[in-house]
Amino acid sequence: MKKISFIIVVFLFLPVTVCWPNDDLAGIWSATIRTKGGLGGQWIFSKDGKASYIFGALVDFFYEIKNDQIRIDINSDKKHEKVPFQRFEIKDKRLIFFSGKSSTPSQIMERIGQQNNEKQPILGDWTYDHYTGGKALMRFSSKGVVQLSVPFTDDKGTYSIKKDQILISLKKGNSIAINYKKKGKILLLDESGDNNIKKYKLFEY
Repeated sequence: MKKISFIIVVFLFLPVTVCWPNDDLAGIWSATIRTKGGLGGQWIFSKDGKASYIFGALVDFFYEIKNDQIRIDINSDKKHEKVPFQRFEIKDKRLIFFSGKSSTPSQIMERIGQQNNEKQPILGDWTYDHYTGGKALMRFSSKGVVQLSVPFTDDKGTYSIKKDQILISLKKGNSIAINYKKKGKILLLDESGDNNIKKYKLFEY
């Protein structure tokens, strides 16, 4: 009995390596460098240890709202007049756009998740069928930025943190360990392990 107790005590004091999800890493991280065709990757980490890597069309636009009119443009200059305003409305869980004076909707999107801002109901995620055949997602932020994502691939799995590494296990791929550094809203990842660092930026709602 004494021998068993001794083994238990020794085991309790042995050094262990603990891995855990990181609340500070939770969020949607988008590649800052994309192809000329607007393709890029995203890492999405949740507080409960879920991970997802998405690759596809990824474009950031800027939007401006005046009453029931909205203008969405890739140019951040609010004085840019080439893109006209268009009427929109939010009804139930649908975001509806109209072209010109037509009363027929030109685009209808469905809300994903719950509305969390009554004063700015457009904030959050909206999805619709993209002309390429896939599902498109538009994320509206309170910063005047809207992000369009049309995933070509979406690999889901889990992750944990061990010192300066993110340990990721994806369903479609092998388990990988990525060296990382986080500097505020920027995430630096050495995905290939050869110091070819890729930069990702946090999407802020």
